[in-house]
Amino acid sequence: MANTVAKVTEAVTAAHTDPTQIELVHIRTLNRCVRVLENVTFMNTDNQQYLLELSNLTLIKALASFLSLCEKHIEVSPADSTDPDGQDANLSKLVIQGLLANLRLLLNLTHNNEWGSMKIGEQDGLMFTVLQCVLQLPQFIPKDQRFDLLVLSLGLLINLVEHNVTNARILTLMKTNHSYDSQAEADQTKSEGSVGEVSSISALTEEKTG
Repeated sequence: MANTVAKVTEAVTAAHTDPTQIELVHIRTLNRCVRVLENVTFMNTDNQQYLLELSNLTLIKALASFLSLCEKHIEVSPADSTDPDGQDANLSKLVIQGLLANLRLLLNLTHNNEWGSMKIGEQDGLMFTVLQCVLQLPQFIPKDQRFDLLVLSLGLLINLVEHNVTNARILTLMKTNHSYDSQAEADQTKSEGSVGEVSSISALTEEKTG
């Protein structure tokens, strides 16, 4: 597993420059390695703890960077805005696959694991990135993948705050925009109720009126 983690770290370092310039070779390496780690950590607490503790949180830091990279790339290069038969479209599909695999791995590492939830929640910007995966990112990916994204992202948020007071406080105090569908609905109805910054809890719990 240590070799796989090393490959993840190397690929993230190589890819983490301009999110619009990710190379296929890096994302393929990341996807393959993350899927391997996802499989070995599923319902295996020994492997989960080993990876959490490995080399001063090396994997956790790399996964946080990879998650941010995927989120930013999808926002600037939506899957449905590319040539369906071109290299950019293939890259966009791989980035979405990588995002979902990353979320599944993070879910494994935070499942009933207070220490893992604490260490993962401490990564700079990670909780906000996961929040964006719930509130904004679904509009940029194919409809048939939105449910998976929402379930995985919400599941990870729940894991992060369920047994950790610090993470819960961070999420409660976080400010964000209304969800994309609430903003779209406000535009249609000429309402101002879903415009501007709100608390993360308000954004997560708001209901559609139409």
